[in-house]
Amino acid sequence: MQVSRVSQFAGFLLLALGALAGCAPPGADIGTPPPAESARLEATVYLSARGPDQPDARFDMPWRDARETVVTLVSTAPRAMAAALSCDGPARLRLDGPLDPGLFLRAGAERRFTLPARHEADMPAIVLPPETRSCELTWGEGNRLALLRENIGDPEVAALDARTRSCDLGAPRGDALAAAFFANRGLAQTCARSTGSYKLYADEVDALQVRLERLTGAPVSRAAIEAADPDMPLDFSRAPRFDQIVVSYLQVRADISGYLTARALAVHAARGTKVRVAVSGTLALDKDRRLLEALAAQYPNVQLQYFRHSPKGFAPLANLAGMISKSHHIKLFAGLSSEPGHSFALVGGRNLHDGFFYPDIDYVETRPELHNYGDFTLNPLDYVDRYEDFEIGLFSRTAVEDVLAQFGRFWNRDAIGSEMSNGDNAAAAPSSARRDGLVRHYISLPWQHGLAQEDLFVDMIDAARREVTFMSPFVYPTPAIDAALLRAVERGVRVRLVVRLKTAEPAALVVNSLNSHYLERRRDDFEVYVYDPHPRTVHTKLFTFDDRVAIVTSTNLNQRSFHGDSENGFVFLDSGVARKLREQIEIAMRQAEPATLQPLFLMLGEAAHAIPGLIKQF
Repeated sequence: MQVSRVSQFAGFLLLALGALAGCAPPGADIGTPPPAESARLEATVYLSARGPDQPDARFDMPWRDARETVVTLVSTAPRAMAAALSCDGPARLRLDGPLDPGLFLRAGAERRFTLPARHEADMPAIVLPPETRSCELTWGEGNRLALLRENIGDPEVAALDARTRSCDLGAPRGDALAAAFFANRGLAQTCARSTGSYKLYADEVDALQVRLERLTGAPVSRAAIEAADPDMPLDFSRAPRFDQIVVSYLQVRADISGYLTARALAVHAARGTKVRVAVSGTLALDKDRRLLEALAAQYPNVQLQYFRHSPKGFAPLANLAGMISKSHHIKLFAGLSSEPGHSFALVGGRNLHDGFFYPDIDYVETRPELHNYGDFTLNPLDYVDRYEDFEIGLFSRTAVEDVLAQFGRFWNRDAIGSEMSNGDNAAAAPSSARRDGLVRHYISLPWQHGLAQEDLFVDMIDAARREVTFMSPFVYPTPAIDAALLRAVERGVRVRLVVRLKTAEPAALVVNSLNSHYLERRRDDFEVYVYDPHPRTVHTKLFTFDDRVAIVTSTNLNQRSFHGDSENGFVFLDSGVARKLREQIEIAMRQAEPATLQPLFLMLGEAAHAIPGLIKQF
């Protein structure tokens, strides 16, 4: 009876907090993507009263064979503005929401309408059939914007998005870890590439420093970053030219690190670089939106997506549940440059806000448009914790190109079902395939790929013969991963887990309870290390296997990461990388404390497991 009462209380509390949880290169065939006749593509254009900075501003609409493309027009202005639209083919203009059939436009005809002010409930949307290639939009006091299909406006990026590749690689016989690395499972995976140049980023300041230095092309001192001045001087005189920049996170905050990044992105956008920014729509706050939308309105080649999962079919309750339980958790900061030595891709656990870059800052509110994180009592999402995290940077253009080609398929996903198109496909390979110095990148969309990411982890655990070492802030894995870890112990594999038991996040009560519950069950089976470097919170996600394979990822070892959220990561068949990452985990082990499990957390963890499906939400 006691457990039942706790379960009822926990169920209410946990559901309320759920929304807060946050080789030899093969040949390529670049051309028209495979037909997707039922697909619908979506994009959003942000329009300000002053208009874009460029007189010849252009917005590139998504390009992929689809039955229609929907471009929503969102005003950032406080007042309504007169607008007009014309297209080179047929179109419909919706003015009253998604159920509005829309006003029909003939090819070449102009339709006048009113663009509502910011925060109006229904923004206009242009619905285009495949044969319509371009439109022209005018609004306000002489503002003008060309809308072009991306294969016309930016054919290089469109070709990269559409690229398909056959991976002429496979597993050497008798090598279980290599077989798991090369396996063609139902996951979006790039072909194996040489790891090339790489660097590890455990230090917070180093992580912000590399972002600014890559975008400016100039040294940025540690002291300048630590001064925490959002208007600090940045030297762009040697900035490289980028073909494309991608910024993808659960959160991009309007704070010091976010503002510095936006300043750098604006310079490259003014030079014509395509910039793609993807964030979780459910966690973006008003200040964050204003920062990003102002950048997108000023430079239409800065394209912005607020991710919300859109399931197939019409089921309002399921749609609402999907918005809460399926978040955008792909962590990627990347730039592709034709100039040698300037391409980069950073992958790991960090989000783009000050909690990941300024562990000791004391906020003083001097810039009202930026977060100062002083008081979040009115909005529990407007908080900051001090995080210890980790990323790895790759600097090979070919590897970065593969990652951005894969991300392009996510970016141009079908709006109905939120599914990405196919890309790289593995094929059989000779037994002489390389066994070291290789990397693959993966993207996991559980609603499309099922439990393929779980298969990746299970296969790696089952292939290990000596040691499995994990570091994750959340450790309550899926039953299949838990069973694989137990099998590893039974065959003599050393299993070591590093986990936290303390956090100040909004869902702290829940995740601390679930972590405690799992450790209570497995503390006699595995080597468990509790690492809580107060006042910071561990956020690192690292996994190594036999000092040969390693995974650096956005994925936590919790059930939500495998059942609900989009995730990504680098998988290395690289003994040098694996050894360094295992050593990185052991740094935390040496600072670990005995696992002291509090009775309240154990009781709440037991209650959470008694509610079907609840554990998958955290």
